[in-house]
Amino acid sequence: MNEKGMKKNHPENSSSFLESFSKLISIEEVDSICRRTGNGRGAPEIISKAEIFIGLVYHFFTGAGNLATHVDRLLGKKMSNAALTQRRMNFPLEIFEKIMEIALKPLASVEKHAECFYKGLRLVAIDGTQFSAANRISILEEWSKHASRRLGSAFAKVGVCTLIELGTHHPLAVAIAENQESELALASRIIGKLPQKSLLIADRLFGTASTVEEIINVCKSRESSFFIRVRSNLITKVQKIYGDGSALVEVAVRDQENPKKIKSILLLREIRARIKQPGKEWSTMIFWTNLLDPTLYPAGELVPLYARRWDHELYYKQLKIDLHCGELLQSQTPETCLQEIAALILASAILAQERLVLAQSQDLPLVRISLAKTQTLLDALWIVLKAAQSLFNTQQCDELVSTTLASIKKEVLLPPRKPRSAPRALRQPVKRYPRLVKNHSVSGPVELKIISIN
Repeated sequence: MNEKGMKKNHPENSSSFLESFSKLISIEEVDSICRRTGNGRGAPEIISKAEIFIGLVYHFFTGAGNLATHVDRLLGKKMSNAALTQRRMNFPLEIFEKIMEIALKPLASVEKHAECFYKGLRLVAIDGTQFSAANRISILEEWSKHASRRLGSAFAKVGVCTLIELGTHHPLAVAIAENQESELALASRIIGKLPQKSLLIADRLFGTASTVEEIINVCKSRESSFFIRVRSNLITKVQKIYGDGSALVEVAVRDQENPKKIKSILLLREIRARIKQPGKEWSTMIFWTNLLDPTLYPAGELVPLYARRWDHELYYKQLKIDLHCGELLQSQTPETCLQEIAALILASAILAQERLVLAQSQDLPLVRISLAKTQTLLDALWIVLKAAQSLFNTQQCDELVSTTLASIKKEVLLPPRKPRSAPRALRQPVKRYPRLVKNHSVSGPVELKIISIN
């Protein structure tokens, strides 16, 4: 089933969504992957696997309503939710992985989106999160509940690790924990998909000698670099101290089975900085990078880039809250839980893509475009187009789109972000955090000092 076939079956469908989806991957490619993967036997299908797949992505993009309603709206084909769920049970995760591997590509360009680059290097972050799976017998038989700081969690957790393009919030690669693998295990599956000429930014979880060695090997083949925060107790040997306070250091990579045995030595640049947020004490951070030239890449320029990693946390907030309305998955089996997460990732890719188009068409700064408002307004526009296509010709529909996008310019534009900080406290305290009784925050610039390594 190709795109023209879908439109022929339902001439007044939400074709704008199909066009947006096709920018990620063609409908013909989706159909081909679905036919090659899984069980292809049986009678001719009323709704093909490709149509169910695309309907599922549309379902998690559009928000309110059930899958059957959204498939009908998009394709003009009726099937009950129970029947669609039964059909989905025959979808292996492999289908979603193959489609995401083709669909998730970098969006930003150096010429048009300078905020997404540092000296020609694409800013990319890697991080993980977890979704909660409902307490269904079918789920709990396969997945166990994780322990938490309160000893027992309420739900089984499904881990996800993603590479995202900073600035656009566009996912570049995804690994989903089918067997509740760790975040580092998931990261190992996607680190090889780092785009060419990138600067990978990561937190302390990735700041170990063995993980950094793995990242170095990937960066060599990709003409890429990394900037990773590391723990303060790691031992290094200083080889040279640079004028900007950073140093060239040796890092020993030890054998996992025999820690006394040194496998290899890494030559890295170490940067130490003291950072003070408004209303807080000074804290020390240590970073490793393979950008060894302090003249081309001064420490004072690199350290502020770490704050850009917060974009990844915002991406997960948008994924869970804005698109999904919570971290509890709707699906009732392990297989459909994995599909739900994958479809949600693809929906976020479409949203990032359309947000970028909106920013360019209206000459707006990308960082000032609200993803949540863009999603809501696009959904409304597509519903209006569905009705308009039976009344207007193609030119009139195009004019409707242009007029609508121009009119929503003020609605999607966010005010400039203010530097602010909230206290490290909880309403129900755990361990050392004080109890939060009243919300308050402070604002002001972040102070930064590079520490010279002796």
